[in-house]
Amino acid sequence: MLLCFPAIASAWPTDSQWIPLYKGGNYLQDPNGDAQGSRNVVSDPNNDAAFMYNNGQYVYFRLRLDQDPTGTGGQGFLKSFGWGVEIDTNLNSGDYEWLLMVDGISKTEVVSLQHNSVQGTLGDPGDQTESVCATVPISTNHQVIPANTSINGDQDYYLDWRFPYSTFKQCTGLTDTSPLRLFFGSSPSTNNLTEAGADLLGASDLIAGFSDYVTAYGTRPTTGLVKFVADLLGSNDVTVVTAGQTIYIRVEDADLNYNNAVRQTLTVVLTTTGGDSETLTLTETGVDTGIFSASIPSFNGPRTSANGTVEVSAPDEIVTVTYIDGLDATLKQNQPRTDTLTILLPPAITVTKAVTPIATAAGGTVTYTITISNSGFGEGFITQITDVLPAGFTYRTGTTTGLTTNNPTINGQVLTWTGAWTIPRKTGVANGTATFSFQTNAGSVAGTYYNNVSVSGSNFAVKISGDTAPVMVTAAPLMSLIKSADKAGAKPGEELIYSIYYRNLGHGPAHTLIIMDTVPMNTAYVAGSLKSGNAASTYDTADTSLTDGPGETVPGNVSGEVSGSNIIFTINVVSPNDGVANSGADEGKVYFKVKVN
Repeated sequence: MLLCFPAIASAWPTDSQWIPLYKGGNYLQDPNGDAQGSRNVVSDPNNDAAFMYNNGQYVYFRLRLDQDPTGTGGQGFLKSFGWGVEIDTNLNSGDYEWLLMVDGISKTEVVSLQHNSVQGTLGDPGDQTESVCATVPISTNHQVIPANTSINGDQDYYLDWRFPYSTFKQCTGLTDTSPLRLFFGSSPSTNNLTEAGADLLGASDLIAGFSDYVTAYGTRPTTGLVKFVADLLGSNDVTVVTAGQTIYIRVEDADLNYNNAVRQTLTVVLTTTGGDSETLTLTETGVDTGIFSASIPSFNGPRTSANGTVEVSAPDEIVTVTYIDGLDATLKQNQPRTDTLTILLPPAITVTKAVTPIATAAGGTVTYTITISNSGFGEGFITQITDVLPAGFTYRTGTTTGLTTNNPTINGQVLTWTGAWTIPRKTGVANGTATFSFQTNAGSVAGTYYNNVSVSGSNFAVKISGDTAPVMVTAAPLMSLIKSADKAGAKPGEELIYSIYYRNLGHGPAHTLIIMDTVPMNTAYVAGSLKSGNAASTYDTADTSLTDGPGETVPGNVSGEVSGSNIIFTINVVSPNDGVANSGADEGKVYFKVKVN
């Protein structure tokens, strides 16, 4: 049955879109002087003799000719001659099955698709076809344009022709994944290619002249590869993700890169061991890469297929991506290529903190214990632990134990431990846990101090304890004593006045402060000379005289005693530092006299 089709509007390929054809991995080549004029196919090592292109609407072919084929054939479009391509579709290089012929000979010039159903001499490109399946008018389905070469010294020309791809598949029964081999040439006939007064490209027999295998889109078959990766660029190889993270897929298959002007697409199917199924479209990463990528979110929850999300509900579900490789390098068709990925359920991380003791004197040592718990069914991957110490508290170097023994990085009050730690998943009713401890010195200011800690990781949001682990700091006194004499030297029989200035520099009161001094050698204590006064006093202005006898007291805060050569002052309470010198109950003076012997 002969079918005739009108032209369908479609632009011709640009020069960069034409796909060169190969023989043995090299451009198709033909001797440049084996025919005359526009019947002569020409080439050189850098310029292919034949090309192909397929945009899904038309299949296109191109030959490089020695001269312009435009002429006065049947309708005057081309010279009265034929040019064409014989197509092997049965993987047998001894014959061909189809001929796509540019017919400039017949009264009505056409591009015809002809069937060679009865095979003749083995390897003979001159085997004539038996029937025509379909034709299109040559007027709108060919073009002649100057080529980029002048191989034999004059301008070369491209003869381009095309044929509706849907008709091509309908007639031949081929698919997008069928492997093809092509044999080009010119001919004085309309139903075969022959050397008689013409030119066969590359060889005079099919076996030696067929091109390397190509797809129906002109690309050379390659074996595809699919894998899970880390991003849309296709970086790295990923084997595990946590539900909630994005899944990325990469396919490499160069034979799908048939148009270097646009990005091609392909599809893959993702299935899980839990029963979810998703079909995903991948887009080429560039216009001429042959690498395709896409992403799809994952989720921990009920499964609904074909909703654009990979959903899992059981621990460690496996997702399989399947790419059907239409035609691989070994000419096998529709081969499944797969990769697998484990989807972990997300962890449920909490962080708490305890402290011992819960009360301490200023400057005392406290131990903080951090507990990280996981009540989820996926492991938690910890990368950083950050602790903010209360004001005035300081880390004690070398005291970290448990999950890590490393000292933290310290920035002010912020302690940071960085590493890679795994918190086990929940098992039965038991949560996974990990702990570590460290010590600090408490501050010097009394009060109740809270601490907070946070943990972060690769598969969960940052978790913060909030203010926790309160420590009550009771302030301690810090006493300062300064002794002085009223003169630098004295003669025998003269008296010296010694004063002792005391001050509490701490933030807590001092109780029962005992100041003990010794009567210097070669002097004798002057009986009844003990006195006390405020910080601004002198011996003469000190307002309290103290008794010398043990156990004797006078009303007030200070008592005195002389025991042998020891001078003893007892101060009941010294108040915390009030921050003002020479005033207040946080400081004062005591006095005694001696006589030089």
